Amino acid sequence: MTAGRPRVPDAIKIARGTLRKDRQNKNKPKVQGIPKRPFPARSIEGKKWDEVVDGLQRLGLIDEIDGTNLEGLCICYGLAVNSQKMLDEEGYVTGANLNPWYKINAEAWARIRMYSNDLGLSHLGRQRLEAKNPTMQEEMESKYLG
Repeated sequence: MTAGRPRVPDAIKIARGTLRKDRQNKNKPKVQGIPKRPFPARSIEGKKWDEVVDGLQRLGLIDEIDGTNLEGLCICYGLAVNSQKMLDEEGYVTGANLNPWYKINAEAWARIRMYSNDLGLSHLGRQRLEAKNPTMQEEMESKYLG
């Protein structure tokens, strides 16, 4: 393990237009496939899975080994959505105390940010991305930002 910033995947460097052949990882692992969705297609988690996999696949940033992180992201997203529904029904304060669903919701969103950063899904990462193909950039902006 080396100190400093984490390496930026070659696919992102290509999209940004900053890939240098002399700094390209010659021994990088090849993409082996796409992880299988472990959730029902119509569930909150299943819909989020399909959305994220589609976006990562277009950028060439998904591999079968990413399944665990992606599954964690989708589980936390489902928990965040469901805990928000409970907060909307019960309110943020119950009696003199903060509703326990508030803490669950906050923790779920913190974990979503963590998984998103691990998978390269952060808002800042997308802003830095300068896609060579304008239609790909427009698609990504409309899907994630619009």
